[in-house]
Amino acid sequence: MKKSISKSIGLALLGSVLVFPTIASASSYDINYSFAVSLTGSTRSFDGTNIKVGVTSTYTQNDPVVTSTSEPTYSCKLYRDNTWPLADDYVSATDFNTVGDDSNIWYGVGSGSYYIWLTKQNNTNVVTVAAGKGVMKNV
Repeated sequence: MKKSISKSIGLALLGSVLVFPTIASASSYDINYSFAVSLTGSTRSFDGTNIKVGVTSTYTQNDPVVTSTSEPTYSCKLYRDNTWPLADDYVSATDFNTVGDDSNIWYGVGSGSYYIWLTKQNNTNVVTVAAGKGVMKNV
């Protein structure tokens, strides 16, 4: 009986070790935001090698001079969140369209905690990614 329990526990542990990387590398988070100048996103944990951010953006024009045509993109910068007191690591940036669908994949970033920092021109216009219209995930 004792051998059977030990064997069952051993097989269960082996099974969880084999399954865990598959589950962990499937990290996926819905993202949504609305900002006029800049916004720092929430820190998320990823266990895979590559991170993709995909969004469908809308643009609200409040400034009478600056339009989505004159401000066609905004910057999305990816950072690795390090434990204090270490500074966070800047990975790289991409530009997303202020109107419509866009995405970027950061390859070979490795596992860890990451967040995005969004910036655009300093005006009163607002870029929004509504709930269900953005994702940050391992690919």
